[in-house]
Amino acid sequence: MYFIGANVFVSIGTTVNPVILAAILIITGFSFWHIGRALDKLVIYGCSRGFSNKLKDVLAHPNSAELVERLYEGRSNTTESDKLVEGLASRVPVDKEDKHKHGLLYDLIRRFISRPIQNLDNQLSLQALSVEFASIAEIRERIDKARSLSSILPAVGLFGTLIGMFCAFVGADFQNPNMQLVMNELMKNFGMALWTTILAIIFKIALDLWCSLKAQREMSILTTELIQLKYNIFDIVEQFSIQSKTASINIHAEEPDLVYIPKDSHKTEEHEEKDIGSPQKSSE
Repeated sequence: MYFIGANVFVSIGTTVNPVILAAILIITGFSFWHIGRALDKLVIYGCSRGFSNKLKDVLAHPNSAELVERLYEGRSNTTESDKLVEGLASRVPVDKEDKHKHGLLYDLIRRFISRPIQNLDNQLSLQALSVEFASIAEIRERIDKARSLSSILPAVGLFGTLIGMFCAFVGADFQNPNMQLVMNELMKNFGMALWTTILAIIFKIALDLWCSLKAQREMSILTTELIQLKYNIFDIVEQFSIQSKTASINIHAEEPDLVYIPKDSHKTEEHEEKDIGSPQKSSE
């Protein structure tokens, strides 16, 4: 079976226009290279579906109280944020093959912890996820380049087919009295000329499938999980703010009311007692 496939490939290579075949292989190679670079980024930045909800469950656990407080306050240095995020990552249940992923989501949590101000409404970069979407845009650029290159493959293959058909017509000996032999040779050359289009379409289908089912799918999951994580963190911070305000109100309510007593109040009471007691002495 291997030798049959090799013989077919060799026969195609000898009959197809070598310039067109080289162009198809170069375009296909660059397309796969761009997709490979995008997948290399997704190995670090990518994540599994539902990972933001796993992070939310871990953050809601009482063991994550310090991290939640840091998320609420912000203004932490890089060392503190890295230590807290490493502790969080060790408690999130993930598969072995996904252990080295989720880098972009953890970077988002670091940005929340180390933001310079406490009020999240004034953090426009966190609201818009500008830093994270810049990284996603780099991956999307690689995928778009691969799609753009693969989109011209059918045109290149068709161009090779037209060249092959033109050469077959030009090279045919129509003055030969055996026209059946001439037509058989012409049809054979037409069939060989179609191989450039067939190869180009096969390579394009492979590129589109790999791009859609692998790179594009993982990038869509990453975008969805990033947005979901942002809203999860906002909910956690808001709940922590409400709990903090409620606790402070309860503390103030339990404190006893302090009554201010002037310094001269005891003297005033003594003078009143003397004033009340003086008529009794006069009556006696």
